[in-house]
Amino acid sequence: GAVLLESAADEDCTECYPCEISGDNVFDYAPMVRAILADRAAGVSRGRMAARFMNTLCLMAADITEAIGRESGVNAAVLSGGSFQNMYILSRLPRMLEQRGFRVYTHSRVSCSDEGLSLGQLMILNAAVE
Repeated sequence: GAVLLESAADEDCTECYPCEISGDNVFDYAPMVRAILADRAAGVSRGRMAARFMNTLCLMAADITEAIGRESGVNAAVLSGGSFQNMYILSRLPRMLEQRGFRVYTHSRVSCSDEGLSLGQLMILNAAVE
C-alpha cells in the first residue's frame, strides 16, 4: 500500500490537508481524515489526495520537530526508519526542516529500515555506557 501511495502522488501538488497538533506535540489526524473522505466524495483525483496526505505528514513532522527543537535547543534532525524509504517524503521533509534552521541527517551507508535503526540504537547504548 505504501508503495502504491507514493507512486500515485501528484508531484506538482503542494497542498496539505488540515491538521492539528496539540500542546503536547500529538498529531490529531481526525480533521485530515474528514477532509480525505470529503475529497473522495467530491471525486478529487487519487494523485492529488495521495500528495496532500503525504504533504500533510511532512508538515506535521516539521511542525513537531520545530516545537521539540525550541523546547530542547536541538537543531538537528535524523530521518531514518521505514517511512524514509518513501522518496516523496524524503525529497520534501528535509527541505522543510532545513528552511526552519535544522541540520538534517539521512541514511547513506546502511538502509533506513531495521538495519539502520538497530545500528542507531547500538550507538545510543554505546554512548550511554561510556
